[in-house]
Amino acid sequence: MAVKYGVATQSTDRLNASDGFASLAIDGNINGAWSGRSVTHTVADATLDPEPWWQVDLSNNYKIETIKIYNRTDNCCSDRLNNFTVEVIDTNDTVTFSQFYATVPSNAFTVTTGGVVGNIVRISKTSADALSLAEVEVYGVDSVVTLSNNKFELNNTVKLYPNPANDILNITNAQGLKVSIYSILGEQVLTTKLEQANANATIDISSLKTGVYFVKTANANRAITKKIIKRFVYP
Repeated sequence: MAVKYGVATQSTDRLNASDGFASLAIDGNINGAWSGRSVTHTVADATLDPEPWWQVDLSNNYKIETIKIYNRTDNCCSDRLNNFTVEVIDTNDTVTFSQFYATVPSNAFTVTTGGVVGNIVRISKTSADALSLAEVEVYGVDSVVTLSNNKFELNNTVKLYPNPANDILNITNAQGLKVSIYSILGEQVLTTKLEQANANATIDISSLKTGVYFVKTANANRAITKKIIKRFVYP
């Protein structure tokens, strides 16, 4: 089945941008024209972003069979997708698949990965032109894959509450977790590493604006992403 969720991020956002964000490559819209407002765009500056990249974090390891990439289709810019590498990376930060392309095969093309295991799909360039993508679809087996005979899991009793939250987010069974919070646009807005000894922890989210966020909790072997809402608190 196609994986239709995840947290998308990219190396930079277009300068002074109100569009072009990483999340537009997983919004379900394959329109490759910039005017369609569904195309990502990194900074087109070799000094600020010499090797642009885009990636989607699927939260858990999956057996990935194929990746379908839709390029930007405007006459000005479709050839910007060049000298790029498609990678799959697992929760141990191991690259399980890597394929280099000097030029884009077509405006919409499929990368066959052969069932490798991973939680991150990453597209990166070795040239400094801006990276623009219309859509990225990941197809595979809809189940978490263990990589050894030892069963390792992020404790299933990890809970985030309250949700919606005001200024404080509570986490149960938090020992040693790395916690990262992303905006709806895929921008990381907070990250922290919790103490090994603490069974429960709190995170101050008072600095976050009202809205929807994704909270990724991870240990060395597995990660889980959950959606929370930061709500407005009346004075």
